[in-house]
Amino acid sequence: MAPGISEILAIIKEQQEKDPPRIRRVGKQRMRYALTGRPRGRKRTILDKRAERLSAEVTAAPPPVE
Repeated sequence: MAPGISEILAIIKEQQEKDPPRIRRVGKQRMRYALTGRPRGRKRTILDKRAERLSAEVTAAPPPVE
């Protein structure tokens, strides 16, 4: 025959008293975010690099002589 609810609750209470209570983290402590030292933002693509190079060439080029 299956044990009664009171017996099951008594077993659970014994286990809870035997084990130490768990310390639950709340808020930002839960994240444990560590800085990696890498800059934020998206990765520069080939098109981004090309656009920067072209804009640098345009600004560095002397104005046309008339």
